[in-house]
Amino acid sequence: MPHSYQVRVPTDRGEAFEIALQSYLRERGFDHMQVGSWLSGDASHEFRRGEVHVSLGILTEGQTDCTLSVQSDTVEIEPLVVHVLMEQAAASLEPHAQAIAEPSRGAVQKLIGHMRASSEEVLSGPS
Repeated sequence: MPHSYQVRVPTDRGEAFEIALQSYLRERGFDHMQVGSWLSGDASHEFRRGEVHVSLGILTEGQTDCTLSVQSDTVEIEPLVVHVLMEQAAASLEPHAQAIAEPSRGAVQKLIGHMRASSEEVLSGPS
């Protein structure tokens, strides 16, 4: 039975998640195939590493929203999505942390550390 996750978000948030998921999976050795793009409206991505498979579908909804669908037969999707979101949020905070003076910088860096530490590796399994 496939594992899945679906959410409707503003298009810019969908684009950010698409980039974050691609980066996360690429860093873990996944091969990537893309069909379609944001320019044409809808997109589909397939990621594979051995027997581990993840797909991302993007369906535009009007002018401002899109629906993201992440599926896999081999990976629990919700923990994967949470990990990608946590890493995306941590990465987006890093440039700001560098520009903030102490002691506030330490608080932001601590938050980034907590975000990264709280998300665990979810792509174990056959490779």
